[in-house]
Amino acid sequence: MSTQKTQPVPFRARLAKVLLLLSGGPDSTTLMYYVDQQRKLRGESGATNALYLRSGETSDKKEIEAADNLAAKFGTRLEIVDIEKLVKTLGGNRLLIHSEAALMPFGNTLALSIAIVYALQIKADSICIGLHKDDADENGEYTRGFVDQIEAIANFARPDGPFVETPFINMDKTQVFSLGRELQVDYSMTWSCIKG
Repeated sequence: MSTQKTQPVPFRARLAKVLLLLSGGPDSTTLMYYVDQQRKLRGESGATNALYLRSGETSDKKEIEAADNLAAKFGTRLEIVDIEKLVKTLGGNRLLIHSEAALMPFGNTLALSIAIVYALQIKADSICIGLHKDDADENGEYTRGFVDQIEAIANFARPDGPFVETPFINMDKTQVFSLGRELQVDYSMTWSCIKG
């Protein structure tokens, strides 16, 4: 991992209403703090809505607890969408990135599709997901190019749709943690699905 300083990718959308995919892990927690910081720096008021996809993993309970505590800290409610039966029907593999676990093909497509539908429902300006360079190096579904294709499909159907923001996509995990330290992220509140 690199020690070189890499900056997050700037947000393209307003931060008035953000839907953040919140797992309760270090990456999405850092993203929650970062969105809050950027909103203040940009002089925008607004809200961050938190979304958790419950997929039936053994880590769900701890992740939800961590995500719920973080959402409460930022004055928002954690919305939980239960997709356990869907995931089981589609093979039972993990939906999103997780080292040393079998991943569902097009799992990120499924997660982002659900997030886009929910974002349209709440009229969010953007969807934020804490993907970083290490994720993208591990699986093509976590690259910005792949996310761009999902965003393009959504915008074809709904031109008023939200942007899908990946501010950490050029940063490795070490750089995300470094940013988190600058933001004074309380990592004791998080639950890592990889390290537990």
